[in-house]
Amino acid sequence: QKEIKPIIPSHYGNNYVILQIDKKTNQVIYKYDSLQEATAKSGYSKEAICSVLRHSKRHKSLGGCIWEYVKKEEKNKGDK
Repeated sequence: QKEIKPIIPSHYGNNYVILQIDKKTNQVIYKYDSLQEATAKSGYSKEAICSVLRHSKRHKSLGGCIWEYVKKEEKNKGDK
């Protein structure tokens, strides 16, 4: 079985949010407080979101969006 590494290291706790950013306008479409919330609200699988967050060579965007995780203090770059 292939080991899946966590996207956000566990020692960071809840200090990060996940941003869904429009690829064309570079505007934040939505911010999620957890991977579980991103999965539930966006409709994309955890694996798909994780692949994009890791900046995989095969998956650079998902659904026309770039996905990033940032420290909660840095989320002000257009959050909704």
